[in-house]
Amino acid sequence: MDAFEKLQNSWTTQKEVKPNEGALHKIKIGAKNVSKQYVGNQIILGITAGAVLTFALVYAGFSTTTTAIGFSLMIGCLLVRIGFEFYHNHRMKMLDFTLGANDLRNKLVKHFDQRKWVHYVLTPLCVITYTVGFILLLPTFKNALSEGFYTYILISGPILLVLLIGLLVYVIRKENKLNNQLKQLFTTV
Repeated sequence: MDAFEKLQNSWTTQKEVKPNEGALHKIKIGAKNVSKQYVGNQIILGITAGAVLTFALVYAGFSTTTTAIGFSLMIGCLLVRIGFEFYHNHRMKMLDFTLGANDLRNKLVKHFDQRKWVHYVLTPLCVITYTVGFILLLPTFKNALSEGFYTYILISGPILLVLLIGLLVYVIRKENKLNNQLKQLFTTV
């Protein structure tokens, strides 16, 4: 028997490798949990955008170009972030779990790399844009609101920003933990 025949014989007699069903089930559950988190992000961002839009409509009578730009920046960055959450949720739901383990792993790694870009590039840009929009609104708030409410906004705005950043850090860490758990499951597939 020459080397080619040995290789061919070896190829045809090898057992078919099937994925570990338990690990595949865990991967599906992990993907569902990630998808639920995306929906939660969409809801939080949507409520925030709705609140800012409501505030913009209430104070439309005091509208100046600066006010319009401020509200547009705040609402726009929230809508961009919501769009990315919808996109990534759709991609996660469309994952084909009938793919081979390597192909599925590669798709998940690509997905998680894109999420890292969202978390570490897009999200900080959105927070900065939102903050700039808020700062642009301060003169309008000063003219349109009572002194007490304006002072409240001046004090609560930075506090809410710090809380928002804390929430973002928590959500990003939680998602990264889920992503790492999914990646580790591929060692058992």
